[in-house]
Amino acid sequence: MLDGQIVAALISEIKTQLVIYGIASADLIVSRSNQPTAQNARRAKYQVFITPVSNTQVGWSRKYVDNDLKINHVKQKSYQISALADFDPTDAASIPAHDLVQIVNDMIQQPDSVRTLKGKGVDVQECGNVRPSFEVNEGDNWESQPSFDIVVSYNTEYIKPVSLFDDVTGEINRV
Repeated sequence: MLDGQIVAALISEIKTQLVIYGIASADLIVSRSNQPTAQNARRAKYQVFITPVSNTQVGWSRKYVDNDLKINHVKQKSYQISALADFDPTDAASIPAHDLVQIVNDMIQQPDSVRTLKGKGVDVQECGNVRPSFEVNEGDNWESQPSFDIVVSYNTEYIKPVSLFDDVTGEINRV
């Protein structure tokens, strides 16, 4: 499994869960990492970003089957999930960025989400606490971009052809 497949599974599940929660899909963009608005990134009322943080190998196995060597790596990967929201304090239905990230955090830990992601080969190990984050945007204004970390595990399998042995002989030599 490659990083793009993991991110695609996370994007799909986050979109599905937020639409179930009641956020219109037209108001929502879930994408890999964050593009500043000055770089002509698409804008929506609610934006959720997935950024890779770390990748560690937990274990591996090797198994010979016929003429192939199957190598399986068990890995864990951390992603930061963050959000931007066009929050209108006069609109009671408007959701601030911190609440949006908390909703994603809660929804991704639900049994149906965990089951769906596991079916796609992504096992949710841990979702961290939501932390507030403030930064200065390209307009020199303070912007809140809260986030949390999610740790997932997955398997990567490689198959390499190996030569068959025709003959095995042994000999003893004196030293």
